[in-house]
Amino acid sequence: MQMKYIVFALCSLLVAANTQAQHRVKITVQEKGTQQPLIGASISFSTHKDMAKALHCITNVEGKAVIEAEKGKNIYYKVSAIGYVPITDSFPPTIDEATITMQEDVIHL
Repeated sequence: MQMKYIVFALCSLLVAANTQAQHRVKITVQEKGTQQPLIGASISFSTHKDMAKALHCITNVEGKAVIEAEKGKNIYYKVSAIGYVPITDSFPPTIDEATITMQEDVIHL
């Protein structure tokens, strides 16, 4: 019976350690001219500069999304939306919130 409690305790510690090792960034994507939120903008992100093992998310109706990556590492990202110039950049490990402003792509419209 004690072995079950020990295994449960170890599993709980592993889950807690993994949860604490995440860097969470709250992102708002907006349009440059009007500052209106961009709904459905696609965000690809990774802790690798070459975007290896990239994860993806999409902004909600408020132009917001939350991304999580390994704590202590830069987060490299690319934001794209139909009719807008894609943005590629990175967040340092100290950033918790960011606003990304996208410009209309008038050449490709």
